[in-house]
Amino acid sequence: MTVFPIYHIREMPQDVLGRIMKRSKIEIDRIIDDVKKIINEVREKGDEAITEFLSTQIGKTVKPEEIVVKQEDIAKAYKSLDPKVIKAIKHLIRNVKKFHRKQLPKDFFMKIEEGVYAGW
Repeated sequence: MTVFPIYHIREMPQDVLGRIMKRSKIEIDRIIDDVKKIINEVREKGDEAITEFLSTQIGKTVKPEEIVVKQEDIAKAYKSLDPKVIKAIKHLIRNVKKFHRKQLPKDFFMKIEEGVYAGW
């Protein structure tokens, strides 16, 4: 098992922080165009895009109806996880949601005239 060091960003040496930030940007930049292309294809073609991707990238022919994951498979996979992994994933989800909520535009709503409202 690989052990990764745990850093707290406020206590992290600047050289380590710089190296990590640079590495993550390079890794994202390297794949972002491919990811955008896949997402756009899935938006446009739905399950057909997924089956095409599996066929061309993995060499596996799959029918759209075979893509569905059964609820019992999800439950079985969940039960097989180490509780520490589940706790870490839930912590990650909370952090990601908290971060991205700050990126959302603030609600805007106004009354234009009696009975007419605009906003988001």
